Amino acid sequence: MTAIRGFLAVLLFLLLSGFLPALADQPIEERITLSLPEGSGPFPAVILMHWTDGPGSAERKWSRFLNDAGTAAVILKSYGSIANNARARDANLPIRIAQLRQAFDWVRSQSWSSGRVSVLGRSHGAQAVFDALKTGALDSQLYRAVAVAPSCDGARGETRSVSSRTPMLIVVGSRDKSEYSDDCLALVARLGSGRVQIAEFPSGHSVDIKHRSATATILNFLH
Repeated sequence: MTAIRGFLAVLLFLLLSGFLPALADQPIEERITLSLPEGSGPFPAVILMHWTDGPGSAERKWSRFLNDAGTAAVILKSYGSIANNARARDANLPIRIAQLRQAFDWVRSQSWSSGRVSVLGRSHGAQAVFDALKTGALDSQLYRAVAVAPSCDGARGETRSVSSRTPMLIVVGSRDKSEYSDDCLALVARLGSGRVQIAEFPSGHSVDIKHRSATATILNFLH
């Protein structure tokens, strides 16, 4: 019995650490929820990357916003919820980057697609956007990248953390108690490049949904 418990503990550790992603992986088509605007297309697309609670009402609202603006919305589900699991949060970042690459390729292959693909990540999804640009996973192939309420301290606070040629918008809330906007403001100031922009609004962590001006700013940037 002790040996069985030990094996299960090791297996759980490997899964959370990302060493066995195939055991928890699904085809990208099964991870995608697509919603198209009215008309026959072709349409630009935005891949939506959720935060630690998994896809929810925010992604559904963004799908409606984007569809109303003539853009396809692609909700990419990476997990249900890992809000209280720090180890899983770290382990899932490289997996999410790989999923973003797969979703990008999937969108580009669709008959309705114009080939212009952007990404909008929220919180943990924004961390994945940061890391995807840092590693050059999609480099300049993305049209635009938006990171809402990311963490800009530690490794992501270094200027080399954003090295892609993709134009990027960071959106932060001045009253965010989960991630502190000052770190992101300082990062963009150090970068000193118009390629990475930042917009701050008087809001908390859900700044993109809770503040109407933030929503409008993101939509304008994406289009």
